[in-house]
Amino acid sequence: MSATLDRLDSATRAIEMICGGEKLDSILDEIERWVDAQIPQGECLIYRPMAQCTSEQMDSLVYPIKDSGNRLCVHFADGLSNPAEYQQIAAFAAGLAAIAIRQHKLLTQMRTEMRQDSLTGLLNRPSFQDELEASVRSARAQFAKRTVLLIGLDRFKQVNDLYGTGAGDQVLAEVGRRLRNQLGEGEYAARVGGDEFALVLCSPQNQAESELAGLRILQSLRAPYHVNGQDLGITASCGVSLFPDHSVGAPELLVAAGKAMSHVKRHGRNHVLVFAPGHQRHVADHIHLEHGLGLALANDEFQLVYQPLVNMEGQLAGVEALLCWNHPQRGRIAPKDFIPVAEETGLIVPIGTWVLREACLQGARWLDAGHAGLSISVNVSAVQFGRVDFVDTVAEILAASRFPPERLELEVTESFVMQDVDAASLRMASLRKLGIRIVIDDFGTGYSSLSYLSRLPVDSLKIDQSFVRTIQDPSGSLPVVQSIVRLAHNLNLLVVAEGVETAQELDLLRVVGCDMVQGYLFGATLSEQGVGDLLRKPGVAVAFA
Repeated sequence: MSATLDRLDSATRAIEMICGGEKLDSILDEIERWVDAQIPQGECLIYRPMAQCTSEQMDSLVYPIKDSGNRLCVHFADGLSNPAEYQQIAAFAAGLAAIAIRQHKLLTQMRTEMRQDSLTGLLNRPSFQDELEASVRSARAQFAKRTVLLIGLDRFKQVNDLYGTGAGDQVLAEVGRRLRNQLGEGEYAARVGGDEFALVLCSPQNQAESELAGLRILQSLRAPYHVNGQDLGITASCGVSLFPDHSVGAPELLVAAGKAMSHVKRHGRNHVLVFAPGHQRHVADHIHLEHGLGLALANDEFQLVYQPLVNMEGQLAGVEALLCWNHPQRGRIAPKDFIPVAEETGLIVPIGTWVLREACLQGARWLDAGHAGLSISVNVSAVQFGRVDFVDTVAEILAASRFPPERLELEVTESFVMQDVDAASLRMASLRKLGIRIVIDDFGTGYSSLSYLSRLPVDSLKIDQSFVRTIQDPSGSLPVVQSIVRLAHNLNLLVVAEGVETAQELDLLRVVGCDMVQGYLFGATLSEQGVGDLLRKPGVAVAFA
């Protein structure tokens, strides 16, 4: 008993080292010293990694510890004076060593998990900040350059909404793999947010090279993502900052890249931008808009205005409901300035529901006033359209407002529909069962084959205004518009042209067979009172502006 206690007491130092998380080699050295102290000199040859043992020594190894290639053993000489006790000593040592190895593996795994993003295998945000600090210190000492990139996936929330978070995780993991493939020696990549990634690069030596590096990385991210048997096309926006051009501090470099990325997000996405001091103002505007949007619904700051849809005889056929924001300090804000912010934050869902409800209630009031032939078009964001409860929400609003579903048109953009034609077709079919008409908005901007139209349960196409603007040019869009109108009519679809501003444009659209038009040729947008006044006029003719 005393001998056993002595052995345990002698092993205290090794156990303390194990519990303290010291280096594995140091722990094993301590165990080896303990074994040497317990066995008379000459009878215990060595306690060492198996890999260092010769083939002759292998025959007399006692109690090897096998663990992922880490094999430790006690090698005894021949003619032991007390073999049973010495083998107990070896067994005890083997047990300590096994605990030490397991502890080492667990600590290594924990340290790795603390540094890495579990989904992508990239560094996490705290680890990236540490590596960025170290990289900047090294660059400062060597008078070298560093480039920081912050990359945000564009409209990634739509992937989760349409295909589920499992599909989104697959995309994020693939993004991580592609980013790792872009790294050179001493360069790092990290996932720093839900759909945001950061990189620090050493090779670019100026702003032009940094921008080219960003473009190369974005190009690698544009290749289709194969998820659940489908190919998803995803773009990204990239902000760039440089050491020491924009800052000599690591945190400030990351902030500057973030400001540049936010600027890209607000001005079209899918591009690279090097930081400039003016981006600070744009970021501040974005933050103020986001904060204001959160209050606008509760404070009754939104208003609907209406743009007339006119047939080719000049008769009012319907109106498109357009959203305006009457900001208490900034006045009226156009949709193009706040809708992207609403989509990024998810506020577009309650805002879009409010728009649909208000449009249907107003349509019912016009109907009660005796204007039975008027249709109302409402734009639906991709975020709204992709929600599983969207059809139910539309049905509830129609029932509550008593607005006839056959008088409601919902507009979705061609670019959104093209992301997943089959899924969009199913959702459209459900809406049409309610009696609603479906319109493809901004048609012609999706760079897609026109053949997909035959697969979609739609009623109308709206030709994008970019085609209308060039319809009079000698080498302009007239042949394209003619082809669109011919195709649509072959599919029994109506065609509406947006952005008509001149009588000459109207004449050409009439010649090619367009069914309806809208634009400033027929005046500015109207309030609900203005539409009411127009409806009360005999014949409801719309005068040219």
